[in-house]
Amino acid sequence: MKIERIEELALTTADRKLIADLLKEGFGVYPEGKSYYKQLPDFRMLARDGAQLLGHLAGEFRMINIGGTAIRIFGVADLCVTPSRQQERIATQMLSELEKLAIKTQVEFIILTGSEPNVYKGMGFERTARVCRWLLINNLNTLGVIRRFVDNIMVKPIGERELPEGEIDFLGHIF
Repeated sequence: MKIERIEELALTTADRKLIADLLKEGFGVYPEGKSYYKQLPDFRMLARDGAQLLGHLAGEFRMINIGGTAIRIFGVADLCVTPSRQQERIATQMLSELEKLAIKTQVEFIILTGSEPNVYKGMGFERTARVCRWLLINNLNTLGVIRRFVDNIMVKPIGERELPEGEIDFLGHIF
């Protein structure tokens, strides 16, 4: 198995189809034929075994604001592994590669929203619950800014900095 990082602009049509098929297989309710949910990510981590796509992680590189403090983060969206290979720690390996990239690029935290917090705790993520603000996008339309309490935010610190207290402003859409 090989894990590669590909910038969004460098994805081929074949890559996009493989990603769309995997996301549909893994999530079931994913929009048919789409390789992204609300917005294109900056890059992808793809786990491949030959021509077969086993795993996918959409990575977003951005600044967010937490309680008035600017924070440099990677946001994770659409972390997915083909169901027949989910016990092989492929997601863990993709997140490990993302962490290595975060260290090299001075990213302070990796953030995702997850419905299975115990899975991510084993990978060094901590659950936090905060009031959050983000851009609400639906069907390629901006509907406004939403502010809501979110209790499934998973955060992995990179380095020694602790997550500041306060409201999280994602300065864009939520992952």
